[in-house]
Amino acid sequence: MASRKKLFAVGAIAASALLVSACSGEPEEAPAEETAVEETTAAPEETQEEQAESNGDVTAPGTTLAIGDTAVVEHPVDGEDGVTGLLSATVNSIDAGSVDDLAELDLGESADGLVPFYIQISVAGVDETSDALEGSLLTNAFGGLADGTPAQGLNIIGSFDVCDTDALEEWGADASQDICIISLAPEGTEVDSVQYTPRDENYRADPVIWE
Repeated sequence: MASRKKLFAVGAIAASALLVSACSGEPEEAPAEETAVEETTAAPEETQEEQAESNGDVTAPGTTLAIGDTAVVEHPVDGEDGVTGLLSATVNSIDAGSVDDLAELDLGESADGLVPFYIQISVAGVDETSDALEGSLLTNAFGGLADGTPAQGLNIIGSFDVCDTDALEEWGADASQDICIISLAPEGTEVDSVQYTPRDENYRADPVIWE
Protein backbone atom coordinates (compact mmCIF):
# COMPACT_ATOMS: atom_id res chain seq x y z
CA MET A 1 0.00 0.00 0.00
CA ALA A 2 1.09 3.58 -0.52
CA SER A 3 2.96 5.28 2.26
CA ARG A 4 1.10 8.59 2.15
CA LYS A 5 -2.09 8.03 4.10
CA LYS A 6 -5.49 9.67 4.02
CA LEU A 7 -6.95 7.11 6.37
CA PHE A 8 -10.17 7.26 8.30
CA ALA A 9 -9.50 5.49 11.62
CA VAL A 10 -10.90 5.48 15.06
CA GLY A 11 -8.62 6.13 17.97
CA ALA A 12 -8.39 7.96 21.24
CA ILE A 13 -4.77 8.99 20.74
CA ALA A 14 -3.49 8.82 17.15
CA ALA A 15 -6.72 8.66 15.22
CA SER A 16 -10.20 10.02 14.99
CA ALA A 17 -13.35 8.56 13.52
CA LEU A 18 -16.62 9.24 11.80
CA LEU A 19 -19.63 6.99 11.67
CA VAL A 20 -21.15 7.88 8.32
CA SER A 21 -24.13 7.13 6.17
CA ALA A 22 -23.40 4.22 3.87
CA CYS A 23 -25.06 5.91 0.92
CA SER A 24 -23.73 9.44 1.37
CA GLY A 25 -21.19 9.12 -1.43
CA GLU A 26 -19.46 12.30 -0.30
CA PRO A 27 -15.81 12.01 0.77
CA GLU A 28 -15.34 13.63 4.14
CA GLU A 29 -12.30 14.22 6.29
CA ALA A 30 -12.61 14.31 10.06
CA PRO A 31 -10.60 16.83 12.08
CA ALA A 32 -8.02 15.22 14.34
CA GLU A 33 -9.16 13.96 17.72
CA GLU A 34 -12.86 14.38 16.95
CA THR A 35 -15.68 11.88 16.76
CA ALA A 36 -19.06 12.35 15.10
CA VAL A 37 -22.05 10.21 14.28
CA GLU A 38 -24.53 10.34 11.43
CA GLU A 39 -27.70 8.29 11.02
CA THR A 40 -27.74 5.52 8.40
CA THR A 41 -30.02 5.96 5.37
CA ALA A 42 -30.88 3.78 3.43
CA ALA A 43 -23.70 -7.48 -15.84
CA PRO A 44 -22.28 -10.15 -17.52
CA GLU A 45 -19.42 -11.66 -15.55
CA GLU A 46 -15.92 -10.86 -16.74
CA THR A 47 -12.49 -11.22 -15.23
CA GLN A 48 -10.69 -8.10 -14.02
CA GLU A 49 -8.20 -8.44 -16.86
CA GLU A 50 -10.94 -8.70 -19.50
CA GLN A 51 -12.76 -5.68 -18.14
CA ALA A 52 -9.60 -3.60 -17.91
CA GLU A 53 -8.80 -4.42 -21.52
CA SER A 54 -12.25 -3.30 -22.62
CA ASN A 55 -11.44 0.31 -21.60
CA GLY A 56 -14.93 1.65 -21.21
CA ASP A 57 -17.11 -1.41 -20.79
CA VAL A 58 -18.66 0.13 -17.70
CA THR A 59 -20.78 -1.98 -15.36
CA ALA A 60 -24.26 -0.49 -15.43
CA PRO A 61 -25.89 0.92 -12.29
CA GLY A 62 -28.19 -1.68 -10.78
CA THR A 63 -25.96 -4.63 -11.68
CA THR A 64 -25.76 -7.42 -9.09
CA LEU A 65 -22.51 -9.39 -8.90
CA ALA A 66 -21.16 -12.23 -6.80
CA ILE A 67 -18.41 -11.72 -4.23
CA GLY A 68 -15.20 -12.17 -6.20
CA ASP A 69 -16.60 -10.63 -9.39
CA THR A 70 -15.20 -7.45 -10.91
CA ALA A 71 -16.99 -4.27 -11.93
CA VAL A 72 -15.69 -1.34 -13.94
CA VAL A 73 -17.27 1.83 -12.58
CA GLU A 74 -17.15 5.54 -13.24
CA HIS A 75 -15.78 7.18 -10.12
CA PRO A 76 -16.19 10.92 -9.49
CA VAL A 77 -12.98 12.96 -9.46
CA ASP A 78 -12.60 14.95 -6.25
CA GLY A 79 -13.23 18.64 -6.77
CA GLU A 80 -14.31 18.22 -10.41
CA ASP A 81 -18.08 18.29 -10.85
CA GLY A 82 -19.22 15.94 -13.59
CA VAL A 83 -15.74 14.50 -14.18
CA THR A 84 -15.13 10.78 -13.64
CA GLY A 85 -12.34 8.26 -14.00
CA LEU A 86 -12.70 4.56 -14.66
CA LEU A 87 -12.00 2.21 -11.78
CA SER A 88 -11.97 -1.59 -11.74
CA ALA A 89 -13.18 -3.00 -8.41
CA THR A 90 -13.29 -6.57 -7.12
CA VAL A 91 -14.91 -7.30 -3.76
CA ASN A 92 -12.81 -10.19 -2.46
CA SER A 93 -14.36 -10.89 0.91
CA ILE A 94 -16.40 -9.59 3.83
CA ASP A 95 -14.73 -10.55 7.11
CA ALA A 96 -16.51 -10.35 10.45
CA GLY A 97 -14.62 -8.54 13.19
CA SER A 98 -15.16 -8.37 16.92
CA VAL A 99 -16.62 -5.75 19.24
CA ASP A 100 -13.22 -5.89 20.94
CA ASP A 101 -11.63 -4.47 17.77
CA LEU A 102 -13.29 -1.16 18.58
CA ALA A 103 -12.25 -1.10 22.23
CA GLU A 104 -9.27 1.19 21.60
CA LEU A 105 -11.37 3.60 19.58
CA ASP A 106 -13.11 6.41 21.37
CA LEU A 107 -16.52 6.05 19.73
CA GLY A 108 -18.56 6.39 22.89
CA GLU A 109 -22.17 5.27 23.07
CA SER A 110 -22.62 5.72 19.32
CA ALA A 111 -20.92 2.36 18.72
CA ASP A 112 -22.70 0.42 21.47
CA GLY A 113 -24.04 -2.86 20.13
CA LEU A 114 -22.26 -2.52 16.79
CA VAL A 115 -19.92 -5.12 15.28
CA PRO A 116 -17.31 -4.24 12.62
CA PHE A 117 -17.14 -6.02 9.28
CA TYR A 118 -14.11 -5.59 7.02
CA ILE A 119 -14.71 -5.41 3.28
CA GLN A 120 -11.61 -6.36 1.29
CA ILE A 121 -11.55 -4.81 -2.18
CA SER A 122 -8.97 -4.87 -4.98
CA VAL A 123 -9.07 -1.82 -7.23
CA ALA A 124 -7.18 -1.11 -10.45
CA GLY A 125 -6.87 1.59 -13.07
CA VAL A 126 -8.51 1.03 -16.44
CA ASP A 127 -7.38 3.72 -18.90
CA GLU A 128 -6.02 7.25 -19.05
CA THR A 129 -9.07 8.62 -17.24
CA SER A 130 -7.96 6.67 -14.17
CA ASP A 131 -5.03 9.07 -13.69
CA ALA A 132 -7.39 11.71 -12.28
CA LEU A 133 -8.34 9.43 -9.38
CA GLU A 134 -4.96 9.72 -7.67
CA GLY A 135 -5.50 10.65 -4.03
CA SER A 136 -9.15 9.59 -4.03
CA LEU A 137 -10.52 8.05 -0.87
CA LEU A 138 -13.02 5.26 -1.48
CA THR A 139 -14.38 4.69 2.03
CA ASN A 140 -17.61 6.53 1.26
CA ALA A 141 -18.03 5.03 -2.22
CA PHE A 142 -18.32 1.42 -1.05
CA GLY A 143 -20.59 0.38 1.80
CA GLY A 144 -21.84 -2.80 3.41
CA LEU A 145 -25.43 -3.98 3.52
CA ALA A 146 -26.93 -5.67 6.55
CA ASP A 147 -30.32 -7.34 6.17
CA GLY A 148 -30.74 -5.51 2.88
CA THR A 149 -30.25 -2.03 4.33
CA PRO A 150 -27.09 0.14 4.35
CA ALA A 151 -24.78 -0.53 7.27
CA GLN A 152 -23.05 2.36 9.02
CA GLY A 153 -19.61 3.17 7.70
CA LEU A 154 -16.58 3.86 9.84
CA ASN A 155 -14.07 6.33 8.43
CA ILE A 156 -10.60 6.51 9.93
CA ILE A 157 -7.97 9.21 10.19
CA GLY A 158 -4.74 7.74 11.47
CA SER A 159 -4.00 4.04 11.41
CA PHE A 160 -6.04 1.04 12.40
CA ASP A 161 -4.03 -2.16 12.07
CA VAL A 162 -7.06 -4.39 11.67
CA CYS A 163 -8.21 -2.58 8.52
CA ASP A 164 -6.01 0.14 7.08
CA THR A 165 -7.62 2.13 4.28
CA ASP A 166 -5.30 4.09 2.01
CA ALA A 167 -6.21 6.68 -0.55
CA LEU A 168 -5.31 5.86 -4.15
CA GLU A 169 -1.66 6.83 -4.54
CA GLU A 170 0.66 6.80 -7.56
CA TRP A 171 -2.48 6.08 -9.49
CA GLY A 172 -3.09 5.53 -13.19
CA ALA A 173 -4.14 3.05 -15.86
CA ASP A 174 -1.62 0.43 -14.72
CA ALA A 175 -2.03 0.95 -10.98
CA SER A 176 -3.61 -1.52 -8.57
CA GLN A 177 -4.20 -1.49 -4.84
CA ASP A 178 -5.92 -3.49 -2.12
CA ILE A 179 -8.15 -1.47 0.18
CA CYS A 180 -10.24 -2.22 3.24
CA ILE A 181 -13.61 -0.66 4.06
CA ILE A 182 -15.18 -0.83 7.53
CA SER A 183 -18.92 -1.27 7.98
CA LEU A 184 -20.76 -1.62 11.28
CA ALA A 185 -23.84 -3.74 11.90
CA PRO A 186 -25.94 -4.31 15.03
CA GLU A 187 -25.05 -7.42 17.00
CA GLY A 188 -27.09 -10.35 15.75
CA THR A 189 -26.98 -9.14 12.13
CA GLU A 190 -24.20 -9.31 9.58
CA VAL A 191 -22.89 -7.42 6.59
CA ASP A 192 -23.42 -9.88 3.76
CA SER A 193 -23.22 -7.69 0.67
CA VAL A 194 -21.52 -4.55 -0.63
CA GLN A 195 -22.83 -1.62 -2.63
CA TYR A 196 -21.04 0.96 -4.77
CA THR A 197 -22.73 4.34 -4.26
CA PRO A 198 -20.40 7.27 -4.92
CA ARG A 199 -21.66 10.84 -5.23
CA ASP A 200 -23.29 10.06 -8.55
CA GLU A 201 -27.07 10.20 -8.90
CA ASN A 202 -27.21 7.13 -11.16
CA TYR A 203 -25.31 4.87 -8.77
CA ARG A 204 -27.02 6.37 -5.74
CA ALA A 205 -30.43 5.52 -7.15
CA ASP A 206 -29.34 2.11 -8.43
CA PRO A 207 -26.03 0.92 -6.92
CA VAL A 208 -23.83 -1.88 -8.16
CA ILE A 209 -24.12 -4.65 -5.56
CA TRP A 210 -21.92 -7.62 -4.70
CA GLU A 211 -23.58 -10.39 -2.70
